[in-house]
Amino acid sequence: MIVMPSDDRLTVQDRQAIDLAHRLRQRIGRRLARRGIITATVGISPYVDPAGQPSVVICMNAGAAQALLHDLGEPVHG
Repeated sequence: MIVMPSDDRLTVQDRQAIDLAHRLRQRIGRRLARRGIITATVGISPYVDPAGQPSVVICMNAGAAQALLHDLGEPVHG
């Protein structure tokens, strides 16, 4: 769940970063859920980068990262 400060303190870029993080969290969550991976292993945080661009930071465990790499077409290494 994303906790948002009062709207009056958010810039347009803040709102865009929050929306980006929310949409990405939903999409990654659906993809990982199909593979039986708990989405709590993925953290997505919105921020505005130094250039003023909406951005996100993604943190995930190895299982989630391997599943996403597989879904993106990386060959399985064993």
